[in-house]
Order: sequence, then structure tokens, then C-alpha cells
Amino acid sequence: MTSSQVGTRITGINWLLRWLCELMFSDTGFKPLALTRACFKEENEVDNLIARQYLGKVLEFSPPEHHLRAVVLTLRAISYNKRYSHANDVADLNLAIETYQLATEACPQVYLQHAHLLLQYALALQRRFTKLKDAGDLDLSINSSKQCWGCPGDLVITAWRSLALALDLRYRLRHGDKDLDDAIQFYALIVDLPSQDQVDPLFTRTGYAQALRMRFHRRGLVDDLNLAIHYFDLVVVIGCPPDDTSRSYLLGSLGFAPFLPPININYLAITLFTRYQLQGDKTDAHCARTYFQQALDLCPPGHIHHPDVLNNYACLLGRLSKEGISDPEDLELCIRYFYEALEHCYEPARSLILNHLALVLIFRFSRQGDPTDLDLASSLCQTALELRPEGHPHRPTTFLIQAKTVIERLTPKCTVVDIEIALGTLHAARETLPPGRPLLNEMYKELSSVYFLRHSVTKHSSDLEEAFKYRILATEKSSGGSRSQFEGAMKWVEDAKNFDHSSVLHAYKSAIHLLDLHLVLEPSVDLRHDIVKREALSLCAHATSCALRHQDTIDAVEMFEQSRDSGDLADRFENLSRQLDMPVTVGDDNQEAQRYRRVPREWNTVVDKIRAVNNFSNFLLPPSYNDLRAAAIGGPIIILNASRHSCDAIIVLAHGAPIHISFPENTFTNVLAMLSELRNLLCPLRWNNPNDEGGAKASERTLAGLLRRLWDTIVCDVVRGLEPHVSRNLRIWWCPTGQFTSLPLHAAAPWRKGEPGLSDISVSSYTPTLSALIRSRNKVHAFPGAPLSFVSIGQPNSYGYDELPTVLQELELVHELVPETIPFTTLCDETATCGAALSALSTHTSAHFACHGQQVPGQPFESHFAMHDGHLSPLDIIHSNLGPETEFAFLSACQTATGDSDAPDEVIHLAAALQFAGVRNVVGTTRSVEDSVVIHIVAAFYRGMIGGDGKFDPSRAARALRGAIKGTKDKVPLDQRIIFIHIGV
Repeated sequence: MTSSQVGTRITGINWLLRWLCELMFSDTGFKPLALTRACFKEENEVDNLIARQYLGKVLEFSPPEHHLRAVVLTLRAISYNKRYSHANDVADLNLAIETYQLATEACPQVYLQHAHLLLQYALALQRRFTKLKDAGDLDLSINSSKQCWGCPGDLVITAWRSLALALDLRYRLRHGDKDLDDAIQFYALIVDLPSQDQVDPLFTRTGYAQALRMRFHRRGLVDDLNLAIHYFDLVVVIGCPPDDTSRSYLLGSLGFAPFLPPININYLAITLFTRYQLQGDKTDAHCARTYFQQALDLCPPGHIHHPDVLNNYACLLGRLSKEGISDPEDLELCIRYFYEALEHCYEPARSLILNHLALVLIFRFSRQGDPTDLDLASSLCQTALELRPEGHPHRPTTFLIQAKTVIERLTPKCTVVDIEIALGTLHAARETLPPGRPLLNEMYKELSSVYFLRHSVTKHSSDLEEAFKYRILATEKSSGGSRSQFEGAMKWVEDAKNFDHSSVLHAYKSAIHLLDLHLVLEPSVDLRHDIVKREALSLCAHATSCALRHQDTIDAVEMFEQSRDSGDLADRFENLSRQLDMPVTVGDDNQEAQRYRRVPREWNTVVDKIRAVNNFSNFLLPPSYNDLRAAAIGGPIIILNASRHSCDAIIVLAHGAPIHISFPENTFTNVLAMLSELRNLLCPLRWNNPNDEGGAKASERTLAGLLRRLWDTIVCDVVRGLEPHVSRNLRIWWCPTGQFTSLPLHAAAPWRKGEPGLSDISVSSYTPTLSALIRSRNKVHAFPGAPLSFVSIGQPNSYGYDELPTVLQELELVHELVPETIPFTTLCDETATCGAALSALSTHTSAHFACHGQQVPGQPFESHFAMHDGHLSPLDIIHSNLGPETEFAFLSACQTATGDSDAPDEVIHLAAALQFAGVRNVVGTTRSVEDSVVIHIVAAFYRGMIGGDGKFDPSRAARALRGAIKGTKDKVPLDQRIIFIHIGV
């Protein structure tokens, strides 16, 4: 080649490099696809080959230090990457990665192009990982992407997306918690960016939802589950065009391509089903069913995901059938879907579906009694065992299901030989389970049931003791979740009562402790209340009654209090507890035994640390009577307990043992009769007939008779028990449970000439629990002498309610009666908003409400004060940050101290909510108060709040209320006087 030719070639190379440089660093920025199309026509591989060869010549003749060499290397890497996309030859991908690496080394770091190259290098490494599964590629990709954190907006978003994917993939390979947390963090940074700024909304939302779902199954954080549902739902709503192939690489890496819509719908349905299993919200179950049906419609027979959707759908139908919230034909549909899924699936899914189907057949046998179902279930288990040889981690699951097929055949007429076969199968299954395995709880329950059956045949006491041994073990193993433990404890209670076993008190204590834990773990307040109505309604009463029948009054007080009072938990403790609460079912092979072994140790460590903190030594331990009796420092506390076994009173004193008063056997019937009569008497019929004086007097005589019966039936015996311990006019506190909560105990009187009533003997207050009273007393001691301030909150016109014409008059009266030396604020009409009320409660020591108050039966947390802009609920009050010096509140609203009639054991009303939130003295009403007469009570009450020194004293609230009720008997009807009560210190 002549010197002239060489010069021409060098000139050509320089010209090409300059042109490429201008294209690469143009004002519009680096556009890899545009540049690739300019140099390598997509439709012509011959042209692409010529271009690659020409670039090779350029690299061959350009010196290594040439400042534009990185440009040519970039183009060559793009060409290899493009050829890999067409031919799927890993050799091309290897060349692309090597060339990207050379390009990053050749490009100075000060250039923006260096960050572009790092990201292209990282993405190419991720592509190779999806092909070869070499974890080293992910490590290099992550390190490369991290170097781009300081880049401008668009590039850093791409880097976050790259890191989210790489960390997600590495977690799936190595299961490192930090990788999953970091992946979720990077997904979160980009998932809600505006669509024009986000790299790929479908990719980020899908990846984020799936990562959250994985972390939920690992740690049990309900917030992760809720977020996963939210983003799966967004993906399903947005959808993905079936011909969109641009996302196939990214989503394929996460296991979603090429059938995006049905897979995302399936995952949304699965996640909703999981939340239903955890929380029991039927809305989730119905939504999951709808989405499963949509996914099934999109996955007809022959579709790659058809068996998976069928299996998941059938699991939901089976669960709903067992819980009795689906149509009878759903059980048959469930079985059909399982059989259909078996026809198109392979291991490991096959053995899982065999287990699920066997369980459903066992359930159908329990309903229909066809032994063929048990034969089929046993055969399915045998097939599953063949697929799960010795050493298989899920072989014990199948063993347990097989044991169930044997147990279901047992009847009261079976022989000892039959029972021994069942026990042998169960013990064989148990031996295959390592310690800490979640299925142990289920195993212990089955063993206990079989030993009870053997005892019914042999009558041997040893069999009975074995049965109770396994009942106890089923409550002690946390690996099954708090719900499973609680159910086991309740079964233990039932059996102990039936057999009059010595462990009955121990069983009640365990059940109360586990119910308390289960309530703490339940994230939904409404569902927590449902649990109380469903489970705790009678547990407290029966446990207390049982202890009293065993002459153990101290245990009775301790169990009573533990079943009614839950303390607050630190965030970390709550998270750990929820991990232990993950639901476990026999047919679910997704057991994480390692997690269940690790989490209890950490849980116990955290609890020990909490107990080491001052004032937390009894954290999550049964309350000690020595601590509880501190509640009675200001006067005796009378616990009233009603169960179908007995009705009792327990008088708790500041010193000495509690006093037990047992009422006659017919007391419970009498209480129910008085409640029914009281409801009829206190209906506002008189309000509709204000001129019917004769009817009003007759009703008052009837009410007086009812209060006499209340005195004779309950209160008189309590007063006799109090006489040696209480002098006249001292304070007492009522702590009623069950049906007693709706009786006006404070107003009981003999109504016989010369005989004093309760209000003549003592000053009555109420408290929902002993601990609540202790907390209020402690606040008094912690904040003595805080400067007094007062706020009055009135709302005469609330949307949806009748006008309250005397509200303004009432607020003005309160203002007049409160001493001028106390700072006074008034919120009324449009200024009486929810936010303003909460703010005022947190900054004033005393408050007066004059507005409508509404109890919502069955949904106490929907109860509310009617404010100008909406409803102020108990949750709003409890969650607000009330000042530590908050002393007193008067609730001149309707129904502010009325509990839920369906759950009388749970005193959740507006007055109690204020006390729980920190207000030490609360006056409220148990029924609707008549607007025209309340003004008299208010006037007399606030005059009584002024002490002998002329100062306003919130601690006088209980005595002031008694004085107001006694002093207005000529102005206020009896049925209106008795509905005012005092709660607190």
C-alpha cells in the first residue's frame, strides 16, 4: 500500500470517527437505538456484517490512545448485542460484554458517555445471567450500576432500574435478605415516577409487587402484602398489549413473559387469597375468586400456566367450602379443577396438587360420608410419597395427610387395633418432622384427638393424660401461628371441662394469653373487634367463673384483667410477632422451617430486652394481683362477672386478698330480664308525647321498681361485702363485664322508706379495666399541678341529624361557670371541625362536648361525635396525641358511654375512648339524652366542680356528678338522671 493510500485511509478513519462522535454527542444526547439503526440496518444482515468488519478495520488502524476509540468500541458492542438478539448465540453476548468493558476502560470517566457504557455493560451482564445463571455476572452488574449513582436524572433512574432487577435476581439465587430489601428500595424509587420519566411502568410495578410478595412470605409484614396487592392491581388495570415484545427480556427475567396478563392476574388473586387467610376479610376472598376466573379465562387448556391457575383457584374454592361461605357446588368444582390440573402438570407441582386434592376429598368425606373419598385420598397420598422419597423436605406433609385418611375412618365403635394403626401412622409422620416445623401443631392436635378416642374405648387414665399432653403441646409451639395456638387452647379448655381435668385453669390461662397475642397481631381494628365478639365474648367470663368455682380469687382477678387489657408494643416486636403469626396449612408445601426456627429466638430476645426496661418487667406476662390491687388505692373496685356457669362479684381492695361474692343460680336469668325491661323503659317514647304526664309518671314508677330489683338482686350483697372496708361517702369503682355493663349499677336503690340507696352511701365511678385506672392514676402523679385550660366544643347543626337548639345556651353557661382565671376557648358551628377538636383536646386540660354522639351497633369504631366537617371517631381520639396533663371531659352528647350490645365484654364507646387516649376523668351518657333537660345537669355539675377554695377542680368530677344528679331530681326525670356516669380516677 502506497503512502498516499495509507494517508487516505487514515483520513477516512478520522472522518468516520468525527462523524460518529458528532452523532453520539449531539444535543439530543446518546441514542443507542438510533445510532444502531444508522450503522446497522435492522433488515439487512449483510450490511450489518460489512459494518462490523469496517469497524474492526477502524479499530485495527486507530491507535489505542485515540480519543474517539471508545465510540467505535461502543458501536461494535452494540452490534454484537444486536446479533445476539437475532441469533441467540451466547458467543455474541460474550463478545458484547468484553467490548463494553473495553469501551468503559477507553472512555474517560469525566464524560457522560462513561456512565452510559457502565449501564449497557451492566444490562448485558444481566442478560447473560438469565442465560447461564452465573452469579458472578450479577455481582459485576450490581457493582457497575452503583458507579452511576451520581449521574443526571435520566441515567440515575436507569441505574436504579438496573439495580432493582439485578438485586431481585440475586436474591432469588442466594436468598440474602439484604438483596431483597435493597431491590425493594430501588423499585420504590422509580415505581411511582411519572410515566414520561419512568423507564418501564409495567416492569417496575410487576417487579416491585413480586418482591414485596416474596418478602411478605419471608417475614410476614402485612404492609408488604397490602402494597403488593396495590401494585399487582395497577399492573392488571394497565395491562400489556399482547404484541408488545419490548419488555420480554426484563419481564422474562422475573418469570412473567411471554404471557403477562394472566400471570399478573393470577398473582393478584394469590396475594388477595393470602391476605384473606391472614385477616379473614371476605371481600378479599370474593375479589380473589373474580381474578382467578379472569386468569383461567385467559389460560385455556394447553396454556403453559393453565395448571398453575387451576391449582390456585381450587385452593381458594376448597378453603371457602370448608368455612361454609360458598355454594355447595363449589366443592365439586374445586375437586374437578384439581383433577384437571393433575393432567397437565409435573413435579414438583404434581405432588403439591396431590396433597391439596387429598385434603379436599377428606373434607368431602366429613360432609357426605362416602368412604370412597378416603380410599381416593389415601391413593393420592401414596402417589405423592413416591414423588417425595426419603429425605424430601415435604414428605412429612404427605405423611400427615395420609394419617388423616386413617383417622377419619375411626368411629366410637372402632377397635383398639384400628386406633393403634392410626397412632402408628401419626407417630411415624411426627418422627420425620424436625423440631420447629410448623406442621407439629397440626400433628399434636391429631394425636390428642386419637388418644381421646382410645381413652373412650380403653378407659385408661394414661390415655387421657397422653391426650392432654398433646393438647398442651399444640398450644406451646409458636410455629403454627397465634391463631392455630389459640384454637388449640380453646379445644384444650373444652376437653378439660368435659373431663373435669385438673388442667382446666391452666387451659384458660393459655387461651387468654394466646387471644391477647392474636389480637395484638391482628392489623385491622375492625377485624380485631370481630375476633373479640366471636372469641372473647365469653372467654373472660368463663375463665373468671372457673377460677372462682375453684376458690381461687387471685387467679380470677388476674385472668379477668389479662383478657380485657392489652398493652402497646414496639414496632420491632410487632413485626417479629407477625412473622410468627404467618398462617400454616397442611396442604401448603411452602413451609419455611428455617424462618420459623430463627424468628422465635429473635422474638424471645426482643421480649427479654423489653422486660429489662423500667416498668416493663411484666411485659406480655399475666398481670400480678399485687400490681393490680394498686388500682384500688382510692377505693374498692367491684368486678361483676356473668357467665352461664355462675354470676359473681369480686371486690378488689388496696390491701389484702380479694373478696368473692357469689350470687344465686337464677341471677343470670334475672339480669337478662332486667336488661330487656330497661331497654323498653328508656326508649324515647316520652319525648314523642311531652304532654303525657300520666304515662311519664307510670314509667318512672316502673323504672324505680327495676332499680329496686337491681338493688335486691346484685348491689345489696355488694354493699354488705363493702361495709367492713368502706366508710360512708367514699369512692367505689364498678368494673362490669358482659350483660352487667348495660345496667345502671350506680343508680340502684331499695326505694323503700328510710333505706338509703347506693348514691347515698358512696360515690360511684366506672372503669373498663383495672389497668386503665392504674394508668390514669400514674398520670396524675406524673403531672401534678398542670396549668388549667378549658375548651368547649359545640355543634348544633350537623348534617343528617336534628338541630340541637340549646347547644349555644349550654356553651355560654359552661363559660359562665368556669372561673375567669382559666383560659377558655370555644369551638362552635363551622369552627368545630374534627381537626380543630383533636388539636384542642391535645392542648387543653378540660373539655366539654355539646353535640350529637352516635353509637354504631356492631361497629364501635364507626361510632362518632358529629362535627361540622364529618365524624370524630374513637380511633381518631385514641390515635391523637393528647397532652399528658389532660384532666377532664364532659360529653353532653347522645350515647357517649354505650357499648356494643353484641360484644358487651368490650367497652369501646366514646367516653372510654377518651379515657384510653389519656383523659383522666370523663362524664358521659349511656343512652340518648334529652336536649331540654341536660342544661340542668350541666349547670349543677359545673357548680359542683368548684371546691371550697373557689377553684375549679377536675378531680371532683365524680362527686360533682353525684351532687348534680341528686340536686336536679325535681327538674330532671329519673330516666334522664341515671344515664350520666363517670369513668376514670
